[in-house]
Amino acid sequence: MKTRILTALVSLPLLLAVLIFPYPWLLTPVVAVLTLVGLWEMSHCLDLYEKTPLTVLSALMGLSFPLLAWLKPELIWVLIIFYTIKILCLSVVYHKTLTLDVIAKSYLSTLYVAGLFSTIITVRMAPEGRLLLWLIFIAAFATDTFAYFTGCFLGKHKLCPEVSPKKTVEGAIGGVLGCVLCFGIYALVVSKSVVVNLPSLLTLAVVVSVVSQFGDLSASIIKRQFGIKDYGHLFPGHGGVLDRFDSVLFTAPTIAIWSQVWPIIWVLFG
Repeated sequence: MKTRILTALVSLPLLLAVLIFPYPWLLTPVVAVLTLVGLWEMSHCLDLYEKTPLTVLSALMGLSFPLLAWLKPELIWVLIIFYTIKILCLSVVYHKTLTLDVIAKSYLSTLYVAGLFSTIITVRMAPEGRLLLWLIFIAAFATDTFAYFTGCFLGKHKLCPEVSPKKTVEGAIGGVLGCVLCFGIYALVVSKSVVVNLPSLLTLAVVVSVVSQFGDLSASIIKRQFGIKDYGHLFPGHGGVLDRFDSVLFTAPTIAIWSQVWPIIWVLFG
């Protein structure tokens, strides 16, 4: 517990610096680095790190997704098509060493890590992106924190014991309520300078909190199926990049899509 707290105290100022920085170009290299580390962790988990052609292609995508999300987000679909064709070409060229299940694991894991990480930049590039960016991390960390403490003090019914034995139904509910509370507080803070669509924001809080917990459980089921405890050791007491950002990988695209369907914040100009 002490190690987890110390790591959080060191990491939090770095995260705040990225969130507060007014220009989006700083976020792109940060996301790119996190993506590359996440891909490396996943390649070790899935035993893909010795498959050099796939590793090189995956790393290329790890750089391309964040860069394109910053410069030309409307062309992300082109990158996905390019990646699909390229990896299938590799399956032909290296058919003696790359089996279909290896190709499938590499393809899905690369889209999971690189594709979902890049949506953080997609959110930031929106006109109200600086404000929406906070919601990605508030949703993930508020849900995780409130779920943890609610589960510790009130947890009695197991949520999904085969996947994550310590998680409880009470903890999950506490995570959702905590997320709604934190979104409400955030609305009060920013409403002095922008117009907040409160029904959209609070409905989003419930949805994104549930999605955040699915992100956590999805990462857990991969680890359990491949027999590892943590993806990495970059954050002492927390694990690797994928251990720390598994929920963020689900909250970011959820907020990106939600903000397009039902506006959350209106920034007034002039």
